Amino acid sequence: MIRLSQRPRVSVIVVVYRMPAQAMNTLFSLSGAHQRDVRAADYEVIAVENASDAMLDPAAVANLGSNFHYLRRHEAGVSPSPAINAAAAMARGSHLAVMVDGARVVTPGVVRGLLDAQRLAAVPVVAVPGYHLGDALHSQAAAAGYTAEAEQAWLADLGWRDDGYRLFTRAVLSASCSNGFLMPMAESNCVAVPRRLFTALGGFDEAFTTPGGGYVNLDFYRRAVLSRGARLVVLPGEGAFHQFHGGATTGAPATDHAAVVAEMQAEYRRLRGSDYTPPEVPGVQLGEVHQAVAPFMVHSAQVLRAKVSA
Repeated sequence: MIRLSQRPRVSVIVVVYRMPAQAMNTLFSLSGAHQRDVRAADYEVIAVENASDAMLDPAAVANLGSNFHYLRRHEAGVSPSPAINAAAAMARGSHLAVMVDGARVVTPGVVRGLLDAQRLAAVPVVAVPGYHLGDALHSQAAAAGYTAEAEQAWLADLGWRDDGYRLFTRAVLSASCSNGFLMPMAESNCVAVPRRLFTALGGFDEAFTTPGGGYVNLDFYRRAVLSRGARLVVLPGEGAFHQFHGGATTGAPATDHAAVVAEMQAEYRRLRGSDYTPPEVPGVQLGEVHQAVAPFMVHSAQVLRAKVSA
């Protein structure tokens, strides 16, 4: 149950399904033990979990801090949209940040960046760039025998809990952010908007019903970025790092990746009348850039330079 106290400035909604080890890493990364230059009163974290045969321990979530809350749901479908909208209705923050995939570990400056962006624009849409842990996209790594167990082992050895920016040392940009963060991204797996914008957009569209919600996160991101008066704010020095867990498009065993994506694309065309395209909107770059981000900054600049020179 959510406890009444000072209203937080942002509510971070983390959707969880059948990934307890990965989700606990994600939730720890959002805790006061990991996030820097913020107070517990500034934000709350709502872990909303759809029931499965591998669940979180609610007590472990509560132990992460007084600003952590747990909501368990029994969802008949395979989309995270109803869970997101239910958590949003309970959230107390004036701004809402959504992590549609609970397997995303974030870097220590994410919450501070979400808060700083509130002073930068009246209607900020804040995007954290996405990465996959390891040496390749997880849909490709799975074919080479990459496993969640192996990843969790080397992740522990990396010592990321002591310094979250070490995550950049063994990661690749996600497919939706493959051009870096100086060019338009297709989505963000940690995206924040004012509550009033979330409400105006109708939240996450529950008409998306393919596994994992299909393109529902991309759809919400595009609609938010293109909303009247919105200002896209990108946090180039931070990241949301996907942990391997057999997701719908990121390496579930024995999954025909191309077929799954085709189904999702078809659903998007049916609901929106066209293929998905990233919002061509320049973003304001905000925040400090840790030296570990340098290779990705160079890549981003090279892609932008090639675009300008073309």
